[in-house]
Formats: sequence, structure tokens, C-alpha cells
Amino acid sequence: STCHATGEQMQTSPLSKVLDLMAELTAKITKEGEAESKAYTEYFDWCDDMARNAGFAIKTAEAKKEKLESQIGQLTSNIMVSTSKIDELVAAIASDDAELKDATTVRKKEAADFAKNEAELMDVIDTLERAIAIISKEMAKNPAALAQIDTSSNARLVQTLGAVIDAAGFAWCDDMARNAGFEIKTAEAKKEKLESQIGELTSSIMVSTSKIEELAAAIAADDAELKDATTVRKKEAADFAKNEAELMDVVETLERAITIISKEMAKNPAALAQIDTSSNARLVQTLGAVIDAAGFAGIDKQKLVALVQSQNSDEQEPGAPEAAVYKSHSSGIVDVLEDMKEKAEASLNDLRKEETNSKHNFEMLKQSLDDQMTADTKDMEDEKAARAEAAEGKATAEGDLEETVKLLKNTKDDLAKASATCMQVAADHEATV
Repeated sequence: STCHATGEQMQTSPLSKVLDLMAELTAKITKEGEAESKAYTEYFDWCDDMARNAGFAIKTAEAKKEKLESQIGQLTSNIMVSTSKIDELVAAIASDDAELKDATTVRKKEAADFAKNEAELMDVIDTLERAIAIISKEMAKNPAALAQIDTSSNARLVQTLGAVIDAAGFAWCDDMARNAGFEIKTAEAKKEKLESQIGELTSSIMVSTSKIEELAAAIAADDAELKDATTVRKKEAADFAKNEAELMDVVETLERAITIISKEMAKNPAALAQIDTSSNARLVQTLGAVIDAAGFAGIDKQKLVALVQSQNSDEQEPGAPEAAVYKSHSSGIVDVLEDMKEKAEASLNDLRKEETNSKHNFEMLKQSLDDQMTADTKDMEDEKAARAEAAEGKATAEGDLEETVKLLKNTKDDLAKASATCMQVAADHEATV
């Protein structure tokens, strides 16, 4: 029974698998069909939406097209109307411009005619005014002779009036010559005075210009000297700062060395009491040993050894044996270092005194140059003001001279014209007598 059941299971198992596969395939196909149906439905919905939207867009575009075409037609009409108005306005402007030119031409002619007629009438009035003045003056001298004129006929009137005018004319000629001579003399004196004034002002301008150039050159030279001195002073200050720092470092190193070695000597006097000065090498070697024993830092040891070497190298005379260098240093190491410290401090004091003197000298020079440039600048501004005043006065005098020369010429011309007229009147009078 158990074997029979097992056999059935073995026989039905492949079929079950096939059925399962078919069921799975059916489910898959069904699912894919549903998905495809859904996609198809969505596609048709999209098509409907697309058609609906496209129809709306077309309707909107057609309405907009119709509106734009109407607008274009209206604007085209406006352009044509504006073009027509522009043509009319251009023609009107051209017509007005032509009319204005014609009116301007007419006005110029009217103005010229007026000027001519006005001059003639003013000459007539001037002539009559002079005649009235002269005749009135002559009547005051001889009232009976000029009180009445014969008006019984035109010829008698002209003859009598001519005689009166001739009589008065000679007196006018004398007055004219006298007055014109006085005016000419006055004008010539004024002309001479103005020419002299212009010459003096021109000379003053030249002198001021020369002084201004000299002061400008002096100011430039002082400024250049101050700049050079400032450059030198800056270098001196920089060198001082560097040398002062070095000497202060030397003094500080020696002070530390003396303090430390003195402390060590208190602990072990015999070991540090004396140093070997028989030679430079022995001195440096012994000093190195002392410094090592005193527990100096490496940098301080280097500085101290270098100081000793430098000190002894500076003191050694050319050709002298090495032992002679240290003869004066046969005492203890502290004495050697104290001596070096005193010399370093003395050098530092000398350096500071030299810096103080250099700084003081520079400040005195700077103050002197600044004061000189300030004074020269003030003098230059005063000269510029004087030159401007002279130039203004010269311009005024030249304008007055031009007017005086013009007046002198006009007076001489008037005198010449009057003299010619008087001579002609005299000749005519002689011919009629």
C-alpha cells in the first residue's frame, strides 16, 4: 500500500508541475494582458487628451491670428495716416522756412534803409544843432547884424542866410580847431602816460616771472636735498637699529655668561679661576670647557666663543705673536668677560651718541629746509599775486591805450575834415565877395 502510494506520487508529480507551470503562465499572461489593457486604455486616454488640447490650441491660435491680422491692418492704416501727416508737416515747414527767409531778406533791407536814413537825418539834426549854436553865439556878439534876415524873396533869403552862415562858420572853424587841438594834446599826453605805464608793468611782470622761476628752482633744490637727507637718515636709522640690537645681544649674552660662571665658580673656584691664554686655540678650548662645565645652552656657547675670538682678533696687532694678545687677560675668566662687556657697553654708548647726533643734525637740517621752503613758497605766492595784479593793470592800460589811440585818430580825422570844410567855405566866400 505504501509502495502503491509512492508510485502514484511519482506518476502525478510531473503533471502537477506542468499544471503549476501552466497556472503560473496563465497568471503571468493574464497579468501582462491586464497591464497591456491598462496601457492601451491610458494611451487612448492620452490620445483623447491630446486631441482635445490640440483642438483648443488650434482654436486659440486661430483667434489670436485673426486678432493680430486685425491689429496689423489697423496699424498699417495708422502708418499711412502718419506718413500723410508727416508729408503735410514737412511741406508746411518748408513753406514756413521759405517765408521766414523771404521775411528775413526784407527785414535786412528795411534795417539797412533805416540805418541809412537815420544817419542822414541825424547828420541833418547835428548840422542844424551846430548852426543854431554857432549863430546864437554870434548873435550874442552882434545882435543887430544877425537879428533879422530878408525873406522878401527866396533868392534874398538864401543870400542873407548864406552871409549869416559864412560869418558864423569862420567862428566855428576857429572854435573847432582850438577844441580839437586841445583834445589831441590831451589824448597824446594820456597815450604817452599809458605807454610808459604799460612798459613799467611789463618790466614788473618780467621781474616777477624771473623771481618766481628762481624761487621755484630753490624750492625744488631744497626738496631734493631733503629727500636725499631723508634717504640717508633712514639708512643710518636702519644701520643703528641693526648694530644696536647686535651690541645689546652681546651685552646680554656676556651678562648671562658672567652670572652663570660666577655662580659655578662659587661652587668650584679652582676649576674656573683661570683660563689658558697662551694661544688663541688654547683660550677658545679652555673657554669652551668652562662654558660646557657651566651648563651654557648651545646657542649661547656659540655666541660667547665667537665674541672671544672676535675680541682677540680685533686686539691683535699685525705680526704680533698670539701669546701677546692675551697677556692682559691672564686673570680669571670672569675678568675677561667683564672686560668684554665693558667694551661692548662702551661701543653701545658710542653708537647711541652717534645716532643721537645724527638724528639731531637731520632734524635741524629738515627744520631749516622746511622753513626755507615755506618762506620761499610764501614769497613765490606773493610774486605770483603781484604778477597777476601787474598783468591785470597792464591789460586795463592796454585797453585804455587802444581807446585813446582810437579817440586820437578820430579827433585828427574830424579836425582834418573840418579844416577842409572851412577852407572850402573860405574859398567859396572869397569867390562870392
